[in-house]
Amino acid sequence: MRKKSKKTSAQEVKIDISVKQEPVPSLALAPIQGDGGKFMIPKTWMSEKQVTQMVQKTPPQYIYRRRGKGGQDFDYVTGWYVTKVLNYVFGWNWDFEVVDKGREQDQVWVLGKLTVKDDHGHVIVKSQFGRADLKFFKAQPTRMVDFGNDMKAAATDALKKCASELGIASDVYGTAEYAEEGVKVAYTPTPAPKATQIAKQGAIKTTGAATPPLKAPEVPAASNSPARAKLFALAREYGAVAGKEQKLVESALKMKINWPKCTEKNLEMIYSQFLDKSSR
Repeated sequence: MRKKSKKTSAQEVKIDISVKQEPVPSLALAPIQGDGGKFMIPKTWMSEKQVTQMVQKTPPQYIYRRRGKGGQDFDYVTGWYVTKVLNYVFGWNWDFEVVDKGREQDQVWVLGKLTVKDDHGHVIVKSQFGRADLKFFKAQPTRMVDFGNDMKAAATDALKKCASELGIASDVYGTAEYAEEGVKVAYTPTPAPKATQIAKQGAIKTTGAATPPLKAPEVPAASNSPARAKLFALAREYGAVAGKEQKLVESALKMKINWPKCTEKNLEMIYSQFLDKSSR
């Protein structure tokens, strides 16, 4: 008699395997850690607070924008901002010297040297070149508008580049350097200020294209201040009659200026902008 065999049904077993990937810390993005603190490996005579103040991201209200050669837009900080940071970090314990200067065609250049120090004889020296375009009158292409002011602009450019080697506004000028080399960087540029934002500054209200804001002055410049006299003299060079200099400047810059509120520094900035507009 044949015995029937029992068939055993195979059971289907399902196994789920999950792999958990732990995040790998990015050493490239992590702050440098060392005996000198968060941003330095060696110990130096500078405190961590001093270094932090210099290498921190530049506050956006101090970053301006201008059109450079080749149609590219560049962010920049003023010489006044760099001077303010140096004074704050080193307590006026720093020097800037023009070591050499020269002219190449329609540009002037200077070699500047920045020295920062403390009361115990410690010093750090940084040297860099700065340059500025010479400005000429449109009606007289061979006549320079203000050679001294162009040399001053080149010296300020050298000071800012020296200070960037200490970390001051290095986030701004590092990006600009990449842009000059044609390298794209992951950086969001500062947008041009809106007219309402500029109006809140008190000194300037735009009537045309947006321009860098000027802060509301604390101490207005005197009616016979050097900056005001220099600005009005330039306006008269371009045909303004006595007493109408303000109107010509406002028309050229496409802005409404609250002249009684302008400080000496405001007037210096207006002079530089008017100089750029009036020259070739």
